[in-house]
Amino acid sequence: MLNTTQHNTLHVDFNALFGFPSYLTISSWEQGIDWSLHVEQEPPEPREYLKEAAISLEYVAAKLEYQQWYQSIPANIRKKLKKYPEMGFTLLYHISRYIEAEELFNSHPNLLWFLLCYARTEKWTEDKVINLIKGKRTHILNACKSPHTPAAVKLLSHLNFDTFCIKKFWKIQETLKLTDYAKFNYHKNLDYKTFLLLIRFPVLLGSRLMLNSEEREWNFSTQSTMTDILNMGVNLRAESETHQRIKRCKNKYDLETLHDRLIQTLNHQSIKDLPSHNFPAPPFLETEHIKPICGSYDLAFEGQKLRHCIRSYEPQIMKGKYYAYQIHYPERATIGIHLHNQDAPVIDQIKLICNRSVSQETQKTIEEWLASAHLDKMRKIK
Repeated sequence: MLNTTQHNTLHVDFNALFGFPSYLTISSWEQGIDWSLHVEQEPPEPREYLKEAAISLEYVAAKLEYQQWYQSIPANIRKKLKKYPEMGFTLLYHISRYIEAEELFNSHPNLLWFLLCYARTEKWTEDKVINLIKGKRTHILNACKSPHTPAAVKLLSHLNFDTFCIKKFWKIQETLKLTDYAKFNYHKNLDYKTFLLLIRFPVLLGSRLMLNSEEREWNFSTQSTMTDILNMGVNLRAESETHQRIKRCKNKYDLETLHDRLIQTLNHQSIKDLPSHNFPAPPFLETEHIKPICGSYDLAFEGQKLRHCIRSYEPQIMKGKYYAYQIHYPERATIGIHLHNQDAPVIDQIKLICNRSVSQETQKTIEEWLASAHLDKMRKIK
């Protein structure tokens, strides 16, 4: 299954592993890592630039019989490579053969990974990639059609994700196109969850609330509170003021207090002249105990009666992206549902008076109703 030459070249026998008459040879760190695939009675198939080997570096690292080859890679490089499972051998190829690539990987591994991801998507030549590695870091980002600024270089260095993959590469690209991308540098050690949170709520960038909070505090409930606050700011036509009030919050308690005050302001507005039956048709038919809320007046009245912020979702309802229902049994509550064209709807919220949580019985009743209603709707479409 495995043998090594005096140069510590790795031979992986695919016939033993997969019953396929072929084997992979991978040269050692000392030689400069490269690989080729050998298929019985065919000429060797050399490595294709920027494509990974037929096995992953993670697989090699996990095999006891491959440890002689694997341990020849410097320990600090082995440790850093674990964050880039989709790019392991491609990174090794460069950093074992070019001193400039090794230096960049040791000082700014995310930037080298980012460059190779972009080069792979654009099918760049090796000469072009190496010339960029030898140049300035801002020139690398410029070639990758990202802001060629020290702030962008610094942002990449502040990303401390557990692992990096092509999906996260795309998300980073999107972030670097934002007007306020430099504000991410207020946050020195960004895990992926926090990174996504800041993309979703850019008002939190550099805020005391965010800088004083720990990751575990930003659960679904807290994110829902933020969404409600921003929706109410739009509904009250006070977006700028609401953003400033968010930035003055120091902790989760301050945020919840702001949320409750905005609910009071929203529900104290007059509703007598609001229209009825002006919403799009309900996506799902009513039942004996579950009724759709079909107009601005009824939605506002629901918010006043149950003392929550369902009224702030009116713009989404008018766009056909959301709908609100009320349930009268087993408990009196308000239901908010995200709509996704023909995809299954998603329950966004179920709230009793003052945003209290419903019982498991009520939760189950609503979930069963929605699943059945969506299935019936799909059958009618077909």
